[in-house]
Amino acid sequence: MKRSTLFSLALFLLAFAGASGQPFDLRYAMKDGAVLKYKKLESTKSVAQTVRGNFADMEKSTEAFCLLTAEKPEGGDLVYIFLQDTVYVEDHSQSAAGGAKSFDFLNAISKKPIRVRMSSKGDLRGAVPLAPIDISASPVPVSERTLTRQAAILPVLPLRGLKVGDTWTDAVKDTTRPKQRDPRFGEGNGARYTAIRTSYSVDSLVTLRAHRCLKITWKSTVSIETKMIFAGSESFTEEASSNSGSMYFDPARGVLVELSIRTEKESTTAVFSRESEVIPTTSTVEMRLQLLPS
Repeated sequence: MKRSTLFSLALFLLAFAGASGQPFDLRYAMKDGAVLKYKKLESTKSVAQTVRGNFADMEKSTEAFCLLTAEKPEGGDLVYIFLQDTVYVEDHSQSAAGGAKSFDFLNAISKKPIRVRMSSKGDLRGAVPLAPIDISASPVPVSERTLTRQAAILPVLPLRGLKVGDTWTDAVKDTTRPKQRDPRFGEGNGARYTAIRTSYSVDSLVTLRAHRCLKITWKSTVSIETKMIFAGSESFTEEASSNSGSMYFDPARGVLVELSIRTEKESTTAVFSRESEVIPTTSTVEMRLQLLPS
């Protein structure tokens, strides 16, 4: 039997197994030398009140293309080289309209290869830049580690086996002790409480751009409370956000075909110092990741 016929038969049996109620164990599968090309679209709209009671708005959309080139697995983990092309930015923000210039965080890693190691479920093990990343022009403190983690564009996959029609809910609560440096107040220490509740649904098995995909959708709510204490001042932030998304994953080939996420967030930050202030912010972020033909 020809190899192509065997592959077609395997796809048929996989689809039949899904239809008959057998669970899918979603895992990434990247063979050494394989190349995946993704298109990433993102749009952000936000409004924040300034100290004097004025409002500043931001409206920005970006488009980027990323190549993931698989290397030989290490210790059971998958390894790939991430390479991002130039990010195209369309900015209608007030600051952009006024001619203000800022550090281009989005393109800081463009053309810079980054080696990413992750589990077959998408858990990030590490991201190491293979070329220097220049952050000297950044007006605010930013670490190279934070930028390189942007190369981990693939989402974490569910641990459980999935069947069409499945629904479940996960709830997570966590408390951390962050450290932060503020240009106005210096070094600070604090506490952050996070609560996340997410409901998932395995909707269907569909064909999308020549891939037989399992479609998963979800909705979640996120609540974050953060208190930071600096020398002579302190700040308190409350954030509440709602998220919704969908993912199309090809279980036979171990490939993410499409991912869409929408986040709506409201936050309020109160700063208590010589000049106290309260800063409310609302924002909407939409992101879409699409696998392109190789």
